[in-house]
Amino acid sequence: MNASATVRSPATRWTVVVPLVAALAPVFGWGRELPPFAAAVVPLCLCGAVLAAVHHAEVVAHRDRGGAHRHSARPRPASA
Repeated sequence: MNASATVRSPATRWTVVVPLVAALAPVFGWGRELPPFAAAVVPLCLCGAVLAAVHHAEVVAHRDRGGAHRHSARPRPASA
């Protein structure tokens, strides 16, 4: 496995960046009169955070099935 393929900067991963932006978006808009464009960006950021959470859950579920890491130290269950 290539080291550059496994070590990635958190800034390049959308599943890290989008939830951080979604956490900050309401903070900057709280208690202010937002223009329509900015008022639409906040819910879109929150939807992106939900998609990132679902993606993370799918990745974890895929790893638990043993399909993602064929070279893992954990043995796969024998098929019947």
